[in-house]
Order: sequence, then structure tokens, then C-alpha cells
Amino acid sequence: MDFCITTKVIHTKSNYGQVAHNLRNITYRFVLLLVLFNHIININLSAQPAKIDSLILKLNKTADLPDKVKIYNKICLHFTGKDPKKALLYGRDGLELARRIDNKIGIAMSSFRLGTVYYVSGNYSLALKLFSQSLKIADVLNNREIKANVYNNTGLIYRAQNNNQKALEYFFRSLEIHQKSPDSTILIAPYTNLGDIYEATGQYDNSEIYYNKAYKIAKNTNHFRGLAFAQTGLANLYAIKKDHKKATELYLSGLANREKINDIYGKINSYANLAKYYLSRKNYELAEEYANLMLEKSKEQNYKEAYKNSLQILHKIYAATNKFDRAYSTVLQTIELQDSLRSNETTKLILQYEILADYNKKKQNEVLTKNNEKIISQAEVARVQLHQKFLIFAILYLLIAVLIYIWSYRLILKKNKILELQKQQINEKNNKIKQVSTEIAIQEKKIITQHTKLKKQTQIIKTQHDKIQTHENYFLNELNNASYVQKAATSLKLDTPVT
Repeated sequence: MDFCITTKVIHTKSNYGQVAHNLRNITYRFVLLLVLFNHIININLSAQPAKIDSLILKLNKTADLPDKVKIYNKICLHFTGKDPKKALLYGRDGLELARRIDNKIGIAMSSFRLGTVYYVSGNYSLALKLFSQSLKIADVLNNREIKANVYNNTGLIYRAQNNNQKALEYFFRSLEIHQKSPDSTILIAPYTNLGDIYEATGQYDNSEIYYNKAYKIAKNTNHFRGLAFAQTGLANLYAIKKDHKKATELYLSGLANREKINDIYGKINSYANLAKYYLSRKNYELAEEYANLMLEKSKEQNYKEAYKNSLQILHKIYAATNKFDRAYSTVLQTIELQDSLRSNETTKLILQYEILADYNKKKQNEVLTKNNEKIISQAEVARVQLHQKFLIFAILYLLIAVLIYIWSYRLILKKNKILELQKQQINEKNNKIKQVSTEIAIQEKKIITQHTKLKKQTQIIKTQHDKIQTHENYFLNELNNASYVQKAATSLKLDTPVT
């Protein structure tokens, strides 16, 4: 019989490979996380001077004049919904520079941007004049984007003047061009404007179709400005349908989205809609609150059309609540405002402001340049410090990973050495056991052989014993027979008489 001892030996290569694989995974994940976090930090740090400050700084440093025109237009667009005075200043300078260098595309875009500022400020005649100039150049250059934008904003002016048929015509022209663009967000404005026109003309089903189209695109693309316009339009429709819960929710959501992006003119629009809505529901307290907000903001921005509308809403509120002194005051303010609108005072004020703004602009630019350089310097220092910290952290992590790697490797080697030694000892024992087993087998064979011989000898002895026993029995019989004969003879002797 063979006896042997067995055990399971760990394979160095497979175990080491598994540990290495795990360490590689950890390292890769860490590096990926580090790169991602570094990217996020870069984005945040690069945004530390605000976008507009970066644009102004870039404007002052850029030597390329066509690029300067583009930057002027970007700054003008930024301030259009926040600070019309600054928007006017940068828009005018951009247009002047574009004309001076005869940059056709720059003239078309600058005319459009400046025209939009005048539209927002309520100066429709100057806005239409600039839109017309922009459209002529865009036609020559076949620039579809500028044409579509001009059509849209021209439609807005006609809408403000209650010329809905003309507005509808321009909105559809804009939509026709925008529908050929791969960027779906540019469809938000024409869809919303068409919804507005159809709402004003009582075609509520068509209005809801276009508002929903705008809402869907804006929501899917996180376009907060477009989302606010669509929500306000849908809120107007729900208010008409007397679904006040949805109307209120949408009005307030629209206002919240405008507050997210600090869209001042959008907020004024939301205040106007909320004031009218609560007035229609005879909630005079909330109506007055939003009408006053509208009045305050439109006055700050010199948005005279909105200012006039806020006075008219307040007049209705005060009349309904029997506050006749305040109602009379709003009438006087409205008359005064209408007189100023009829005169050329607005144009004069704008020109005066433009002259004054030249001087202020130079000073502001100097201050902004210094401030921005300081901010950028601080941001750069912060960036470097943060990168250093991350570099130290990365080195420490990699050092720890290497130490763990070495420790794991050494531990596995140590274990495997022990196991190899155990395996060697087990093999030696197994060999000895095999040798002993072989010897036992040989001895067992010898014993069997001897046992066989003994068995044969025993058989012989038994045979001989049987023979002896036979002879012994024979002799005993013979002896018995002899004794019997002797006794018989003796008996015969006794019976014979003496003569």
C-alpha cells in the first residue's frame, strides 16, 4: 500500500498578477479622478474673473481690429439685458470700429446688436433703421444667421406696436431660416414669439402648440431665458383657461429662471405678467407688489415703455382699491412720461450720455484693467498653489501605492518561499513513505513465502503425524490383542488339571 501527503500550493505568478491588477485599477481610477478634478478646478479658476471682466480685459489687450469688433458685440450682448447704458456704449464703439476698418460682417452684426439695445430701450425708429442697415449687408454677404435674428427682432418691434400681421410675417421669415440650422436652441425665440402673436389674436390652440415647442427645446437644453419665455406664455394661456394653479406655478417658475441668469428685462416682463394676473384675480396686494417691482426696475433701466405700463397697472389697482390720490398721481406721471416720449428728449439724452460715456469708459477701462490684472494674478497664484497641493497629494498617493505594491510583492514571495519549503518537506516525506512502503511490501512478500513454506511443512508434519497416529493405533491394537491372548493363555493354564 502507498501512502502520500498532499497540499495546495499558491502560485506566485497568478497571485502577484491579481494584486498588480488591483493596484493598477486603483491607480488608474485615482489618476482619472485627479485629471477630472483638475479640469473642474481649471474651469472654476478661469471663471474667477467674471466672464464680462475677461472680455473687457481681452478687448483692451487685443490688437487685431476685427477681433475687437467681435468682442465689442459680445460685451454689448451681455449688457443688453442687464445694463442698457453700457450695452449702448460698447455697441456704438463696435459699430464705429467696424465702419472705420470697413469690416462688412462686423458692421452687420454691430448694427444688429446696437439696434437691439435701442429696441429694448423703446427707441423703435432707431432700432428699425439699424436693423435695416444690418439686413442689407447680411443679404449681400448671404449671412443667414444675421438675417434670421434681424427678422425676429423686427417682428418684436411690430409686435410692440400692435402690428400683429406684420410681426407674424417677420417671425415666420426668421423661423424659416432657423429651421435649417442644426442648433435647436435658436428655434426657441421664433416659436415663443409666434405663440405670443397667436395668443394676442385669440388663436389659443396655435399659441399653445408653439409655446410647447419652445418649452420642450428650452427644457432639454437648459436654456433658462427661453424656458422663462415659454413658461410665461403657457401661464398666460392657463390664466385664460382659469387653471390658476398651473398659471401661478408657471409664472413663478419663469421668474425664477430669469433670476438665475439675472435677465433684468425678462424679470420686468415677469413682474408685468404677475401684476396683471393678480389684478385680474382681484388679489390687489400681490398685484401692487409686482407692479411696484416693475416700476422700480423699469425706472432704473430707463425702460420707458415698461415704466408707462407699470403706471397704468398701478392706476387700475389704486382705482379698484379706492386709493384715488395714488391713482391720480399715476395718471399725472403717465401724462408726463407720454409728453417726454413724444418729444426728442430721449434722443438728446442718449447723445448726451454717449458723449459723457466716452470719458467714463476710459476711466472705467483703466480701473477694470488694473482690477482684472490683479484678479487674474491672484487667480493664477491660487491656481499654482492648488496645483502644487494636488501634485503633493498625487506624489504621496503614488508613493503609498508603490509601498503597498512592494509590501504585497514581498509578502507573496515570503509566503511562497514558506509554501515551497513545505512542499519540499512534504515531497521528502512522501519519498521516505514510498521507500518504507516498498520495504514493507518486500518483507510482506517474504513473510507470505515463509508462511507458504511453513504451511507446506505443517502439512507434511500433519501427514507424518497422521501416519504415526495410524501406526500407534495399529500398535495399540496389536498390544491389546497380545494382552488378550496372554490373558486367554493364562486362563487356559489355570483350567487344565494336574496329572
